[in-house]
Amino acid sequence: MPRILLVDDNVVLLDRLAAQLREAGYAVDLVSNASHADSLTQEERYDMIVLDVGIQHGSGWMLLKKLARTVPVIVASGEALEEDVIRGLEMGAIDYIAKPFRTAELLARLRARLRPGDAPATRAPAVSVDLGMNDDSGSFKGIDLLEFAPSAPPRITADSPAPRPEEDELIFIPYAEERSLLSGLRESEADELRPDELERLSLGQQLRAARQRRRVTLVQAELDTRIRMMYIQALEEEMYARLPRGAPTEAMLRTLAAYVGIPADPLVEQYRQAHVSLPLEPPPSLGGPPVPRQFPTQLAMGLAVVAALALGLGAIWLLDREGVLTALGRAREVLIGLPFGAWLEALWPAGS
Repeated sequence: MPRILLVDDNVVLLDRLAAQLREAGYAVDLVSNASHADSLTQEERYDMIVLDVGIQHGSGWMLLKKLARTVPVIVASGEALEEDVIRGLEMGAIDYIAKPFRTAELLARLRARLRPGDAPATRAPAVSVDLGMNDDSGSFKGIDLLEFAPSAPPRITADSPAPRPEEDELIFIPYAEERSLLSGLRESEADELRPDELERLSLGQQLRAARQRRRVTLVQAELDTRIRMMYIQALEEEMYARLPRGAPTEAMLRTLAAYVGIPADPLVEQYRQAHVSLPLEPPPSLGGPPVPRQFPTQLAMGLAVVAALALGLGAIWLLDREGVLTALGRAREVLIGLPFGAWLEALWPAGS
């Protein structure tokens, strides 16, 4: 029975995937960190390793480079951009499968290399073939042939479980659940929408319905547009706080609209109306515009009161000068009678 080592820091995925692989006839061990996987592969012999290179902030890449020298490794990871796939294959992986995936797909790739219940393919010793001539006499050199020992056909006994049809195999994410998670709407609903009905939907609903019509998953949309899946989901769910401000989001909207085949300008206008993002200006200390100076409020009120009094007194002086002089004379007489009257009389003589 082939032995498989699963290396992933998602323990829920490990448990479900291991149960399905064991049911398919494989012996499975589980590891959730890179250091434990490294030590375990030095102690135990495995026929295949299924590795998520994104574990522990990318330490799985170094583990892949080390393990691929001695054990066949299939990478099953959410890091599935074109450059990630190329990097994984160049580092020695024999296959690369992107998350989310269905277990049936992984089982098919495993069956292409391993047979449940059989011993794994082993290398035969090198065989030297002598063609009867040597180099000194103008002959061919001996050739070393390296062959793989053929695997024996699977043995079927009375206790062996009946083979299941391909379409009935258990999957890691049921198809209906996957479509529900990735699309949010049933295919029938998106297919029945007319163009005028599609235009009346909100920004996120239009993007989701248009993508669903093309039968494109979020993973495939990320690979084709080079826009991270988390941003596509944020746009479809209209969670603008998770998106960059301003122009970058508008550029992503235009790219996605062109990708799913709908007009981009109405979507951009909806985004601008729903989420206003004003340009950020640096403070004056970092080269921003100076802060305009403001006149003190209390001083302004004081000057306004003085100006009002001056204007009122000036108007009274123009209208009734004799009355003003009489009032001032009486005020002088009253003030002179006070303790500081002598000082006031010197400053304000009579008749002035």
